[in-house]
Amino acid sequence: MNDYYFAHFFKKHTGLSFGKYLAKIRLEKAKRMILTTNKPLTEIAIDCGFCNVKMLYRVFKNAEGCSPSEYRQSKMREQKSNLSNEKLNVKSYNNNRREIQYTQYIAAIDDRAVLNEPYNGSLYGSGIKDINVTENIGQSVKVSFNSDKHGKPFVHYWKKLICAGRAAEGLREQWRNQLREIQRELKFEYIRFHGIFHDEMMVYDEKDGIPFFNWKYVDSLFDFLLEIGLRPIVEFGFMPDSLKSGDKTVCWWKGNVTPPSDYSKWAKLVRELVVHCINRYGRAEVLKWYFEVWNEPNYSDFWAGSREDYFKLYKYTAEAVKSVDPRLKVGGPAIFEGYREDMSWMEDFLAFCENNNLPVDFVSYHYYPTSSAVDENGNTLILYKDENSTYMGLKRLKNVVMRSGFKDAEIIIGEWNSSFSPKDFVHDTMYKAPFVIHNVLKCSGIVDALGWWVFSDIFEEFRLDNRAFSGGFGLVTVHGLKKPAYYGYWFLSKLGTEEIDSGDCYFVTRKDDSIQILMWNYCHYNTKFSAGDRSGLTQYSRYEIFDEKKLYVRLEVTGLKGKYRVREYIMDRTHGSVFDAKICWRRVCRLTGWDIRHILIFTIRLSSE
Repeated sequence: MNDYYFAHFFKKHTGLSFGKYLAKIRLEKAKRMILTTNKPLTEIAIDCGFCNVKMLYRVFKNAEGCSPSEYRQSKMREQKSNLSNEKLNVKSYNNNRREIQYTQYIAAIDDRAVLNEPYNGSLYGSGIKDINVTENIGQSVKVSFNSDKHGKPFVHYWKKLICAGRAAEGLREQWRNQLREIQRELKFEYIRFHGIFHDEMMVYDEKDGIPFFNWKYVDSLFDFLLEIGLRPIVEFGFMPDSLKSGDKTVCWWKGNVTPPSDYSKWAKLVRELVVHCINRYGRAEVLKWYFEVWNEPNYSDFWAGSREDYFKLYKYTAEAVKSVDPRLKVGGPAIFEGYREDMSWMEDFLAFCENNNLPVDFVSYHYYPTSSAVDENGNTLILYKDENSTYMGLKRLKNVVMRSGFKDAEIIIGEWNSSFSPKDFVHDTMYKAPFVIHNVLKCSGIVDALGWWVFSDIFEEFRLDNRAFSGGFGLVTVHGLKKPAYYGYWFLSKLGTEEIDSGDCYFVTRKDDSIQILMWNYCHYNTKFSAGDRSGLTQYSRYEIFDEKKLYVRLEVTGLKGKYRVREYIMDRTHGSVFDAKICWRRVCRLTGWDIRHILIFTIRLSSE
């Protein structure tokens, strides 16, 4: 059949020319991929047979009357607005699906769909007049204690650990300047990050099958950290290119997540690093460090092998570390609790180590108080657990460890935040200060370290967002502005070492001859937002998603003698919150140097004596 005859035959029986029919098929496939994947449009265009992304745009515009980007955004908004709690069958979903991919989660939580929403409020009026706050009935609390009361020891366990994105970021001066400033005020003890073995750190190569090691970048990073009073929790990962067994990677910087092609060479790499650190910093120093095996091996995005493959990796790694000095601390498995709240992975890991006489000096774990589900249309939803979920999650972990053969092991939460998305607008809000305080104090005594993920918005698992307040994880923005989460830790740092009294919204301590009273008003997400409807969270409006309430406190202190001084620090949306500073409403996307200086003036802590 020649081309001319085929063309006439096809059009006669389908009503379309073959060219138009093929374009229709390609368009339908592109629409499905736009709605169900997070692939860039350039990649979708090639996958669907378009010669370039311009052709995809042209066909889309003709057929749908909008661009592919506009189509994706409009469908996301439509799907969100059509959701209801009745349509959300979370239980059924959780029983039938193993996990949500990391990129799916980010796509669901990324609020770029509202990037161009117009801001209709006053930009230059005094105060913040244009924010609507729905307040529930106020709560009254009486705080009464005797200043002479003997309390109990209070350990600042939250200072044990702070986190960063990856090792290579620590070679930059801006990153270092921010961490140096944080250490000046908050004085964390350890820091954890990914990628010490990533190829951008240039630690490993082979020539004719012979390994070669280069520690120059590692030395630069570790030298700096120790100089500012931080010790590393050395997370062994990801896989160097010369040791990989496959090509699967994660994150924008493409960390290879496959098991090693040669476990003996992997063990040699681990051992050489440990020996080098002892030679450089001294045995007494390195004995205080922690060595962690990989990151989130229960999550297929971060580990391409099986559970048994990870157990093998842990065996080789732990034995390599202990071969240098049996007193060195090694642990894992650095898994995260998913939506199932299933601890079987952790139980299997601890049982494997116990049955094979492997050391577990510390148990590492990640916790985010979120869950995932899919509605009836196949859309990924992010669900938020209740205000006690962090406490309950850590209690579950503690119970598992105490039932194992490693009940004396330290418990280190290597990652924790309100969600595991670096594009969550909530991260910039005033909510994060009481979130930090509420959870840190409630979880005191359960774990040995609760590591905040991460200290800075200089974080590149995905491409860096160009907005000043893009919902990054950090305690500080890319510009170094201190967000409310930072001040949550700042208030905690003011507490003493003796707990005198405490309640749901207050904590009283003593240090020397001074008394510290910390009070906070924690407001959790409303039911609609918790169930996955993000329509109330936009670039300019970020507080409609909370069940806000007033808190009335009556403070009564007895036992005081002689003269005393009262110093008060206040933090709220009009005192100290960089996002809520009125200058930010004018420059919410990008900030000039002038803006930053004026925001810093706005956010100076206010005190009265």
